[in-house]
Amino acid sequence: MQKRLNARDWILYSLIILLVFLLLLVMYQVDRQWTKLDQMQTSLSEQAKDMRALRTGLGSGAFAAKSVSQGGDQAAASGSGVAPAFKRAYDATQQEGYAQGDWSVNAFSGGLATITPLVSSDADASTVQSNVMESLLTRNPDSLEWDGLVAKSWTVSDDGLVITFQLRDDVTFSDGKPLTAEDVVFSFDFAMTEAIQAPAERSLYERISSVKA
Repeated sequence: MQKRLNARDWILYSLIILLVFLLLLVMYQVDRQWTKLDQMQTSLSEQAKDMRALRTGLGSGAFAAKSVSQGGDQAAASGSGVAPAFKRAYDATQQEGYAQGDWSVNAFSGGLATITPLVSSDADASTVQSNVMESLLTRNPDSLEWDGLVAKSWTVSDDGLVITFQLRDDVTFSDGKPLTAEDVVFSFDFAMTEAIQAPAERSLYERISSVKA
C-alpha cells in the first residue's frame, strides 16, 4: 500500500529544500567575495607596479624638473610672478633635490558613484575633485586672508552688494579651452537649478541674487 505524506513529512521536505537553497546562496556569496578580492589584488598589484616604475623614474632623474635657464625671465625665476595662492607650491619646487613626477596614485575604499561637482557627496569624490578643480578664491593657510586662485583680482562695491572678479588669462580646461566668465556663470546656474541634487550647495549661494558675465 502506498504511504501518504502527512504534514510532518511536508515540513521536513520543506526544511531540506530551504537548507539546500541557503547552502547555494552561501556558496554564491563566497564566490562573489573571492572574485572581488581577486579584483582588488589585481588592482593593488598594478598600482604597486606603477609606483615602482615611478620610483625608478624619479631615482634616475627621468622626471627631473627643468631648471630655469640663465637667460630666462628673472621674475619667474624668483617667484615674484607667482600668484599668492600658488606661492607655497612654487617654493617647494625650488628646494634642493626636488623632482617632478607625472602620476598621482590614490587607493579608494570603494567605487566612485560619481565625481560630478556639487552632486557627489562622498570623501573619495572630494579627493578627486580637489586635484582637478579650483575656485575663484582660496584661504591663505598662514594669514587666513583671501588669495586669488582662478580670479587674479576682485573689487567690492561701496554698498558691499556687488563683487566684481577679474579672471586670470592663463586658466584652461583639460582640453586646452580657456576659462571664461560664462563658465563661472554656468557653474552658479548649475548649482541653483532645482533639478540638481545639490541642496547643501544651494543653501550657501541662496543669498546671491545673480551672477553675470
